[in-house]
Amino acid sequence: MFIDKKLAEEIEREVQGIIPFYFNIMDDTGTILTCSDASRIGTKHAGTFLMVDQNLNELIVERENMYEGCTMGMIFSIRFSSKIVGFIGVRGVPAEIVGYGRIIQKMTELLVHEKFEAFRQEIDDHARELLVHQLVTGTSSDHMFDAKKELAKKGMDSNGKFTVAVLRFLSHYFTENDKEIDETKRKIARRYVVNYLLSNGMLVSDNKDQCVVISNHSRSFLLQRLRELLQHIEIQYQMRVIGAISNEMENYTGIPEGFSQAVATIRFIKSRGIEGLHYYDPTNLDFIVKQLPEMHKETLYQQMFSECTEEEIQEFRSFIVAYVACNGSLKVLSERYYLHKNTIQYKIKRIHKKTGKDIRRHDELMILYIAIL
Repeated sequence: MFIDKKLAEEIEREVQGIIPFYFNIMDDTGTILTCSDASRIGTKHAGTFLMVDQNLNELIVERENMYEGCTMGMIFSIRFSSKIVGFIGVRGVPAEIVGYGRIIQKMTELLVHEKFEAFRQEIDDHARELLVHQLVTGTSSDHMFDAKKELAKKGMDSNGKFTVAVLRFLSHYFTENDKEIDETKRKIARRYVVNYLLSNGMLVSDNKDQCVVISNHSRSFLLQRLRELLQHIEIQYQMRVIGAISNEMENYTGIPEGFSQAVATIRFIKSRGIEGLHYYDPTNLDFIVKQLPEMHKETLYQQMFSECTEEEIQEFRSFIVAYVACNGSLKVLSERYYLHKNTIQYKIKRIHKKTGKDIRRHDELMILYIAIL
């Protein structure tokens, strides 16, 4: 760990205005990184050589040029894990500046620790996101990657059941200012989601608008935990999140299929404007239709309604949806929608004439229903 020019400039900005003395910042080799005298930047501070040699915490410079190129003042070492990673030089009468110098020293060490923790967090996040990506894409067997070993490091059983969930953060901003606020809240909320799920023994990655969760837990357990999480997110951050949970897979090799199930469910509930958490349900007819390629759906639609006007298509769509909702019962249809039985029979005959399909036949009704969906 070392102090570079970027960090030195950040430290300078943090400290300026608090300490009423001139100071400069040096790296672990004694090279000056920030200084009011631009000509000194990039040069070596001779006093730091002695500090490194004797492992000193402070060095008093009692007079000008006591060490080559030094002004009167004090030099303080900056340490990380007991090792010297840089120096702070403060100009002035030593007795007057020692207190301020120690404040700068401690502030700088805190900033160094903070930057290191942020860097380590970034490395951990990247490694975890790479692991999740390899698992959900089925590339975990590539080259030197050992999925079982990597999962074990995360406290997960590669031979146990796996459930995959996808959480999608929904945007609701209307202006650029709203967008900026929303993105800041989203970033904080996503970090909370990651920390919460990791603490519950799950593997999670997150990107700009969604989190992918891999768990050894059952669907019901995962649903319960995610509900608690999303309730907190909604209350604390006023953010809407939808989620989908896959079937339970026998082992880690089923993770790609679980991910595909969760993604397909997310797309479906989002297209329908549905909120909340949902299980993958391949028996839902609307869901099945949503998975059909657009080209096939468009072809079926054109074949069924090629002889119909737009007005007729809208009329037939409403009637077919109502007919299915009433399970084909003309009595229920008549009572629920205030239609005379003769009107119902007339509509059935018109649909048959225009489409060639009789909705009283279950197979032909399904074709029409899928077409209008």
